[in-house]
Amino acid sequence: MTYAEAGLPRVGTRQELLRILDGWLSAPMGAAGRGGGGRGRVGGARHPAGLKSYVLETRGRIRRRGKAERVGWIMYDTGVSGLKIATISPVGGASVRFYADVGDGRLVTLHTNSGARDAGRAVAALVDGSSDMLDNVWLHRGMLERVAEGADGIPAGFPAGRADGPAAGTKGGRGSPAPDGVRGGKRRPGTGRAGRSAEGGRGLGGGAARGSIRILRGQRGGGSCRAHTDVSGTGYFAAKRGGSVQDHLGIVEEFKEAYSRAVSRVEECRLGATDMGGGRAVLRGQALNVSLPLQIADVERLIDRIFVHAKPFQLSGIKSVIEPGYYRVLVVDLRTGDTMTCEVASGMMRIYLPLHGCGSTVMRLLANLQASYGTGVRCMEVDQAVG
Repeated sequence: MTYAEAGLPRVGTRQELLRILDGWLSAPMGAAGRGGGGRGRVGGARHPAGLKSYVLETRGRIRRRGKAERVGWIMYDTGVSGLKIATISPVGGASVRFYADVGDGRLVTLHTNSGARDAGRAVAALVDGSSDMLDNVWLHRGMLERVAEGADGIPAGFPAGRADGPAAGTKGGRGSPAPDGVRGGKRRPGTGRAGRSAEGGRGLGGGAARGSIRILRGQRGGGSCRAHTDVSGTGYFAAKRGGSVQDHLGIVEEFKEAYSRAVSRVEECRLGATDMGGGRAVLRGQALNVSLPLQIADVERLIDRIFVHAKPFQLSGIKSVIEPGYYRVLVVDLRTGDTMTCEVASGMMRIYLPLHGCGSTVMRLLANLQASYGTGVRCMEVDQAVG
């Protein structure tokens, strides 16, 4: 496997990669792959080109070469530690090339300047086709808002599911004002543009789960010199205009760090027994506490809506009654085979993650709750970790 096959410029250092990404930021590729800052048009629809990054979570080392029902992929070495070139070829779609930063043991970052539709379909096919090896990161709405509020810039936003363009003055839900500095909205999952992926792919979840914000980074009053990066709830970062590549990558890193802290905190709460010797064992861990801001009368209906096998959340559950209005649910993550237990009542949920459970399963459940129940869903332990 050679660079000629990979089809991206040779890089020998991280600085050379930064120069290439900065060129993608300042001169996005047009519809026919030419420079010029245009937007590609495919089938009459607009599909933004330019620098975009995707963050995925991995449960192990990604195979150098793989083929599944919907996708094939090849990884090429660059000579730079932790940096690969990945060609992803979805069935029935265009092959897309990415620089793949695999230096983090848990999170993989893909960078490309291909059109949004082709890149999004390739990433979605890779996540679907790699079974339990790769998953989206799940930046639920609370995490988006908290990180944006602490960013060195002004967070703004647009309705969930939109691929481009700000929406000034929109509401963050029916009749409720959006948080200060963040403008956003939500639609009923599965309808209209919110039912389609902001990345251009399919099957990535409801609009509330993919709620998006725009972050402005750089000196206030800097105008076009400020970076504008749109961030979606599934880890898609689109550099829209202005700023430097360091601004864009800095935003990506802040969200990666926040997500890693949240998953680590969730996994610190895992329940298990520690052998103390002499026939003694100590039970460690705690429940994760989720608040559901609206009281509901039909808890069983909520459970049936959340714990279904459908993509993208793929969490199936068997419920039993503890007492009227209070249920226990045995949950299976159909992506990984992991299990956990939930207790659900009106206004609350407790999650019990077993000793070897994966924290990303909980993050996916929180995104599922926001898609099904509302963006006001919060997990105390995750919020504390994000800060």
